[in-house]
Amino acid sequence: MSRRVEVLERRRLYEGFMSLDRAVVRYERFDGTMSEPVERLILERGDAVGVLLYDPERDQVALVEQFRYPAYAAGEPAWLLEIVAGTVRAGEDPEVVARS
Repeated sequence: MSRRVEVLERRRLYEGFMSLDRAVVRYERFDGTMSEPVERLILERGDAVGVLLYDPERDQVALVEQFRYPAYAAGEPAWLLEIVAGTVRAGEDPEVVARS
């Protein structure tokens, strides 16, 4: 079932490694009435691929340690263990990116 959505405003706030848009929307509620205008932020980073590397002989996984500023800014440990991951650019095959 498709419900109505009205985009009243959409504005790009930032364009760089990622983009940030601000939108003001109204949407149809379950009773058929339209909501009041609400503000929503849209953070677009594009597609990504992640790989969990597993060594069956050692029965271990390989992780990378990455510095993450948002964790640091929140007063949390800034170096986090993560799976290997990367950005998939337009036209790239995610499997090829994962293998690289």
